[in-house]
Amino acid sequence: MFQFAAPDQSDAALDELVAKAESLVQKLELHYQLSKLAAGDVSASMIKTFDIEVWIQSMGVYKEVSSASNSGEYQARRGNMKYRKKDDKENRLPAHTERFGPCNKPSDSCNSGTAPASRRQRHHS
Repeated sequence: MFQFAAPDQSDAALDELVAKAESLVQKLELHYQLSKLAAGDVSASMIKTFDIEVWIQSMGVYKEVSSASNSGEYQARRGNMKYRKKDDKENRLPAHTERFGPCNKPSDSCNSGTAPASRRQRHHS
């Protein structure tokens, strides 16, 4: 899922995506944690990333199942995605993009079952 936002609404848009992801996991009654990734663990194109990790009882570990990120204007500039403010019909500005999706590729955090030490835990359910 992708979302476009004006730069001043970018953080709120990411928070909305994270809340939707948390709501889904809560409705499934899964024990989870939400981790905000540290700057060194975030892709160079992302401003902020949150991972949702679900407790896998049989393995005794949390596994990442979803991720939500704010890439600022990075992806918008690459894709030439722009918006105009209502009061400014002349200037088109790069939008900010946020994404939320499942963990769908092998990576250290998806397969290891443990979050990097630099991650900061934000929430337990």
